[in-house]
Amino acid sequence: QLHMQLTVFEAAIAADDVRMAELLLAKGAQDCLRGEDGQELEALYTGLEVAGEKREDWALPRRLVLSRKAVRRERLRGLHVAAAAGAERSIEFLLDGGLDSFAMVGDAGEEEEAKKEEELVLGSLFSLEDRDAQGQTPLHYAIHHDQIPALQKLLSIGSVQLKDRLASLLNYRGVKPKFYPLPLHMAVSLGRVEGVRALLQHRASVMAEDSRSQLALHVAAALAESGEEPRIAKAAVLEALLDAAGAAGRPPGLLG
Repeated sequence: QLHMQLTVFEAAIAADDVRMAELLLAKGAQDCLRGEDGQELEALYTGLEVAGEKREDWALPRRLVLSRKAVRRERLRGLHVAAAAGAERSIEFLLDGGLDSFAMVGDAGEEEEAKKEEELVLGSLFSLEDRDAQGQTPLHYAIHHDQIPALQKLLSIGSVQLKDRLASLLNYRGVKPKFYPLPLHMAVSLGRVEGVRALLQHRASVMAEDSRSQLALHVAAALAESGEEPRIAKAAVLEALLDAAGAAGRPPGLLG
């Protein structure tokens, strides 16, 4: 269950109802994208002009022209919501070209100029690299809500779209005073065994340190063992991490 207030568009995404999301976008729904404070992002809907017609002059169905440059990324929650809800079709829709048909630009010259200014249209609006106000990516949301198939879907798409940047995303903790939580450390702390394995498979580093200079192994060693299930999970997490350390040529005795 998602403990956050959702817009109509986000509710469709969370329900994995891609058709409803498409209908809302096709109608130019004003509440498709709102900030965390519930306010519409007016900059995205005003001042837009195509072939001499302004946005408010277009008849329904209307297409949206949006710019990543014009919006604070932490306000775009659609992909985070999809990850938390385990909505795999929605994840593909948001990340893998599903929004492209709703993007609209002017002539070829205007499109080229927009690219130069890195003003990307709707098809590129969502990214695995987006962080919320606490620095968490959609990967963190999938891990926290134990949506491992969604996590695997995100990692699979990310490995193609981001390539080497995916490993950087998985292992970057930020710089003081703004540290980011590491996905591997979060998965370990929650005992998400399959999540740990998936992250390691996609080059999350067993040697990456969090903001407290702790390795994921330190976090695993501190896991509680109150009951058979936690003990089994702890053993499986430790085994996965130690195997990864061995494969990386770092024997357990050298892990600090």
